[in-house]
Amino acid sequence: LSCYFGNVSVEAMYIDSTLILCLTPFWGVIDAVDLTIWTENGHKIQVPGGFYFYSPYHLSTIHPNSGVLDGGTEVFLHGSNFSSDHGIVRCLFNGTAVAANVASPNEIVCVAPQSSQKREVEVSVMYGYDIFTLESLTFSYDYDIQLTAIVPDVIGRSAETIVKVFGNNFSHRSELTCFIADAGMLKATFIRETEVHCLVPKDLKPESYNISVSNNG
Repeated sequence: LSCYFGNVSVEAMYIDSTLILCLTPFWGVIDAVDLTIWTENGHKIQVPGGFYFYSPYHLSTIHPNSGVLDGGTEVFLHGSNFSSDHGIVRCLFNGTAVAANVASPNEIVCVAPQSSQKREVEVSVMYGYDIFTLESLTFSYDYDIQLTAIVPDVIGRSAETIVKVFGNNFSHRSELTCFIADAGMLKATFIRETEVHCLVPKDLKPESYNISVSNNG
């Protein structure tokens, strides 16, 4: 019992009457080849569509690398050789599969599933039946931020001002940011899990603003 990828033969493993297992041989180029099964009694079976050898995915970075327990965080994976031309692509968060969108050969977008506990999980990508991972590619689940107070709640326009934001579940990481609608993202300084300092720029027009804090940018 053998599988032929083009003219290269590999041994096939019989699983049951509907399934055999063939391990692909090394193939040095991107290529579409015929896939043929030769049975023990000499019958030749041509597999429709053949088989396609592609360049392996290379994963490099993830952003953001954290989100809330409820899930729903849009996650961007960067790397190279991404494609969905010959199979379904999924992201795996600690083995839990979610749909993935191949935005470009260098970017995959997926939405983090929910988690039952605060933890760090491995993130990998499945293309067809192949799984690609990177040891440093992890995603941390955090409790949702709860804001309780800001001090001061009135500031002048003539100079940058540090506003102290109090609440719960702030994380000490580089992605920690403050946000005001007309000013965009602001520098955030982690003080403790219950306090963050936001640097508000000068010359904002006089009105009431909402300020928010994010652990993942």
